[in-house]
Amino acid sequence: MQALEEVTIQVERLGELFLINKQQLVEADRQRQANREALAALRRAVRAGEASTSGSGSGGGGTAAEPQRKVWLLPSAAAAPTTFTKHTADGAVARLEADQTRLEAHIESLRAEQKRLTAQLADRGAGPEGAGEGLLRAMLNLRDPGGGSVGA
Repeated sequence: MQALEEVTIQVERLGELFLINKQQLVEADRQRQANREALAALRRAVRAGEASTSGSGSGGGGTAAEPQRKVWLLPSAAAAPTTFTKHTADGAVARLEADQTRLEAHIESLRAEQKRLTAQLADRGAGPEGAGEGLLRAMLNLRDPGGGSVGA
């Protein structure tokens, strides 16, 4: 009985780690998607700015003398998340691309951890496919020593 209790505790801990890891994976994927959208919007804005300044609309003047456009950027969650910083458009694109690379690497490590936890859970027989029919029936029909059913 003691061994069954220890195995159950191990499986519960692995299950909790699995769920925590899954939540981190979902959050990292949300950050990656938001970063991807910001990067696409910034690239479109830079292209639109180049198109509007390279036209022959406002007599003469090249864009070389014009200072490069600045944008406000909210750093990733790793830094102080409530501090906006001002960057050149090219610098902001580079920073967002670096964040995108970091997020993708983080997501890959979380996926590898998820696979490891899944394998450990499967090795311990967690889930209906690992438990025999008798064990499942016994767990569904647990009785309280006081006379009542535990599951009811």
